[in-house]
Amino acid sequence: MSGTASKRERLVRALSELVDALVPAPAPVDDLVSQVGSQLGNRRHCRIVRERLARGLPGAFRDQRLYLLTREAYNEERRGLGLLPRPPLKAKPPAAADEEDRAYAETWADIRGLRDDA
Repeated sequence: MSGTASKRERLVRALSELVDALVPAPAPVDDLVSQVGSQLGNRRHCRIVRERLARGLPGAFRDQRLYLLTREAYNEERRGLGLLPRPPLKAKPPAAADEEDRAYAETWADIRGLRDDA
């Protein structure tokens, strides 16, 4: 009997580890935004959650009457609607900008026929 119990315990432990590996951990409650008080507005917030769930996008949950977005998904949606400023674009390194300027000047010189080495 003890051999069977040992096998059963190992099987349960293996299944538990498998489930832990496959099922993502829930987001902390503090990191979830509900439709109540959302800057998106109640109806828009609920619609966005339904759409994200239908498309299989991460960050959307529904718990009975609550429509929840993770903070990351919430900010992504606000950014998409222009309610949150977009992150600044990374400037080109000076060498790349100089190369682009030189290529532009050479093209215009070719067009105008002003290039010396032609």
